[in-house]
Parts: sequence; structure tokens; C-alpha cells
Amino acid sequence: MGTIDLKDIEQIEKEVIKNPDWYYHGYDFASTSDILKEGILARKYLSCLDEDGLNGKHYVSVAKDVEGKNKALTRYKHQGPLAILNENLRVIECKHSKFYELFRYTMLPLRYTHWSDEYQVFSKIKPNKIIGFECMAYLWAKEGNIALLRRLRTMIEAMQKLDCDLPMYDFSRQEGNDVHELDKKGYLEVTKSLKPDDLLSALGIIL
Repeated sequence: MGTIDLKDIEQIEKEVIKNPDWYYHGYDFASTSDILKEGILARKYLSCLDEDGLNGKHYVSVAKDVEGKNKALTRYKHQGPLAILNENLRVIECKHSKFYELFRYTMLPLRYTHWSDEYQVFSKIKPNKIIGFECMAYLWAKEGNIALLRRLRTMIEAMQKLDCDLPMYDFSRQEGNDVHELDKKGYLEVTKSLKPDDLLSALGIIL
């Protein structure tokens, strides 16, 4: 199946300072091309119209790296990639209020949450608001999580096909606002052993 040496990851990353005012949106690897082309859409625009979650069908949920417990960002960042969004994004701050929960599935800008760091954006986030992506490549390599490392590789390949050169930040070793920027081409080089089998790729199966 292949593995990645942590020293290889260290060699293709450089330390940078992140903007503490960025917003983040968690999504599935397979949606990378869609959000780069169309933006991040509320459920009303998608084929899946269920209203599960705190944002109903009219809003997109985003998070901010703020102090506090019960953070959505902590949960999302370990499960897959995050789109990093411009700090000038027009957001509505959510509140943990039983009264606000009454409007959970409406279009009204009274937005409920049980997270300490959730904000919501009405209807759509345009592609030009996406300024980068966040991953946990170093942690995934340390844990031997081959599935997530492979999906990250596939995501970077999808970005290349769209001539998208947005930065990829690895927050695995974050200290304050210090994080690491991942060299995407370098990552493809050191993960050659993780490339899916040609037959599986032909079948459209992403491991």
C-alpha cells in the first residue's frame, strides 16, 4: 500500500504565518473541482435536499479559529480538507439560543448553533472567496492514514487540472498562528507509492 516518511513531509513544507481572521469550510475531497468552479453552495442548490445540520438549506456553515470549547473547526479538520475563506467574507454570527433554534430551517438571519465557532453565509460562497486549503498531512502520515493521504493526492491532481495554484496549508504542527505550507508538487513526488492502482483509477474508484 505504501507509506510516507515524516521526514519527507518535513522537507516539502515551510513554516508560514496564518491569518487569524480567516474562515474555514469543511467539505469532501471529491467536491474540490465543484467548489473551485461553482463556489460553495447551500443545500437548496444541491441534489441532496435534506435539512440535517444547523444551517438548514439556505445557509453555508463556516468556522473561525477562535478560543473556546466545543469547536466545529477541531472536529472538521481531522476528517478531511478545509477551504480557507477570505476574512472579508460576509457572515452571520450564530448563537446558542433556543429562540434562534426556532428559525433554523428558515431564510431569516437568526442563526442557531451549538458550536462556539460557527458562522453562516447566506446561499453561496463565490469561488473568488476561496484563498487556499487546509489539510493535516503530517498528522495523517504520522497516523499511517493512507486513505486520507491518497485523497489529498487526488485533490491536488484535480487542482492541477484546473490550473489552480491556491496554497495548501498543513495545520498539523500549528503553534499559535505558525503553520506550514505544503509544496503540492513535492507532495505528489513523495506520495508516488500511494498512487491508486491503474485499474481502480479507470473505474473511477478513489481510495
